[in-house]
Amino acid sequence: MVPHDPTPDTRLATLADRAEITALLDRYARALDDRALPDRALETTLPGLLTPDVTVGPPADDHSGLSEATRHLTESLASFGATQHSYTNYLIDLDGDEAAIRANSFAACVLVDSGDLRTTGGVLTAEATRTPYGWRLRSVTIAPTWETTASLPSGKREKPSGTEDASTETADSPAEEPGSGEPETP
Repeated sequence: MVPHDPTPDTRLATLADRAEITALLDRYARALDDRALPDRALETTLPGLLTPDVTVGPPADDHSGLSEATRHLTESLASFGATQHSYTNYLIDLDGDEAAIRANSFAACVLVDSGDLRTTGGVLTAEATRTPYGWRLRSVTIAPTWETTASLPSGKREKPSGTEDASTETADSPAEEPGSGEPETP
């Protein structure tokens, strides 16, 4: 850890670095969630977020190198439809062009085979390095601390794109009034 330097320029540079690293982790979470969009495949997004020698760690084995990390993440997420990853409570220790990161991790994932919802909480630890292109993650490890799986009501399950289901509520459907039980059928 670098000694505290109270000069305004140093404090401003530290704040800017922390903001960039926080945004980097938020973009990483978004890359995991947007992976199914045509122009957002992990092969397209991860090179702008990770170093070529990145290591992506547990909960499974370590996977080293950008192509191996991309393959691992793609395969790991294949059993999920929609996902939502978020990180909070960022603790970022800067040391020049290097940073050690700890954050709380939350993921909600819809299982493709059953439509059930799996939620997981844990701790993300990472290392980032400043490159000529900005900050990039050099290692990312998630240590799950809890996990739960719940069945979603049949009308709330994720539907494959292009399918229609009359029982699924849409934005144009009338909202159910609190305490009214089942919505009326027209």
